[in-house]
Amino acid sequence: MGSVSILLRLLKKELPQPVPRSSLKDPPLFSMNINRLLRPFKNRLLKEDLIRSLIGSLSVASVLTFILSAYYHFKIQEPDRKLLLYCFAASFLAVFLFLFFAVFYPWRKRVARRIDATGLKDRISTMLEYRKD
Repeated sequence: MGSVSILLRLLKKELPQPVPRSSLKDPPLFSMNINRLLRPFKNRLLKEDLIRSLIGSLSVASVLTFILSAYYHFKIQEPDRKLLLYCFAASFLAVFLFLFFAVFYPWRKRVARRIDATGLKDRISTMLEYRKD
């Protein structure tokens, strides 16, 4: 009789409804997506690293432009303002891209090291080492 009632329920489409995700407790830390966990920290580090890259590239571009204008000054020639502007823009762009993507970009391991440096109890770098993709 039990199997007949199950078949009747299936035919009537009275299947049990899944439990909504909002009513579930928080899943364990290891089962969560690591990128989703690190996103707020990465966004904050991204802003910091953009500022660092801007400051570094502005200073390097200013020094290079100053050296070029000093070269023209000692050569007793009027420095071409367009050339100085192009030199500044090109050096700023090149140094900014290098600093941001090669030196300061917040990759996952760098974000994990930064979180670990704050002294959290759960070591994020350990999670990264033992995660399963």
